[in-house]
Amino acid sequence: MSYVNELDNTTKVVNIRSKAPVLTDEPIESLVWMLEDLLENAKSGKLRTFDGVGFLSDGNRITATGPTHGNLCEMLGAIEMMKQDLTNK
Repeated sequence: MSYVNELDNTTKVVNIRSKAPVLTDEPIESLVWMLEDLLENAKSGKLRTFDGVGFLSDGNRITATGPTHGNLCEMLGAIEMMKQDLTNK
């Protein structure tokens, strides 16, 4: 038995969150603080790797992938924990 997708081209992707992102070029102080903290940890040698994703003011996405973590399973587990944190916000 094969699955036939009966959706047509008028189907739209809908934001399941109640709030749409605010598109502005104004700095978000908490974001600046968080990134400066990450930078200080990197400069001091404490931060060994970083992978992240963000959204730009024009609605596009930006990703950052740092040096490879030695344990792929550990990194994937940390990403999964982050996904759960985001889901529960």
